Amino acid sequence: MNRVWVWLLLAASLALAIVGVCLADDVLGTTKAELIALKLPTPSSLTVAVLPFSEAKNNERHIQLTTSAVALNFMRCGFQFAPALGRADADSLAATLVAAQKAVVQSGTIAPDEGLRRGDAVSLGKVLGADWVVYGDILEVHIYSKWMPIPTKKVVGNVRVKVVDVGTGQLVMTRQWEVTETVGLQTTVARKGTSAERRILTKCVNAIHRALCESLSPHEHLSEDEVTQSQVFEVEEAWNRLAPRKSD
Repeated sequence: MNRVWVWLLLAASLALAIVGVCLADDVLGTTKAELIALKLPTPSSLTVAVLPFSEAKNNERHIQLTTSAVALNFMRCGFQFAPALGRADADSLAATLVAAQKAVVQSGTIAPDEGLRRGDAVSLGKVLGADWVVYGDILEVHIYSKWMPIPTKKVVGNVRVKVVDVGTGQLVMTRQWEVTETVGLQTTVARKGTSAERRILTKCVNAIHRALCESLSPHEHLSEDEVTQSQVFEVEEAWNRLAPRKSD
């Protein structure tokens, strides 16, 4: 009986620790109250340029899926895009992201494994004709596996998103979020590692964008549901068709 209580206490402590991490990361950066105080306009009146995110490991898949998740969240909220979208679908969004990627490469202002400076981001936003420029960093994507006492896999994702007003050069929002998930190894299927990465990074981005979307002037959503990993996958695959990853 004592062993049962020990296991229950350990499980409760772990659950509290994970919740504590999420709550702490919620306030890393601009708070929702600060966003509301800015009295932001309606999304349909703003044009955004979403630039490729940066990662120290320069993992092209991580960069594509994170950037795709960010762009999908802005599209869902009704923002206009620069370059402009032909249609509100995966292929058009991917084409816009590829155009932004080419602008970054042609500018020569950033190495793939380095973060983008605000001034360079503003310059790129002007070139692309945007009101806001969106960029950021993939700070961590990690999968830990253990076999004892119970086979489990822990997936950790940590993303920071920055939004800058191109006209003023002022920071509209910087927000960071970390998500940790633990799943049983017995659920492992083909492409589990990739699926786990896509799921965890999409959750990070959705959590970050939720505060921004709720702080904007009243607006209609393209969809009331949050962005899913299957939607991210569609954009990622379309992006890869237009600009194949070197690692594939």
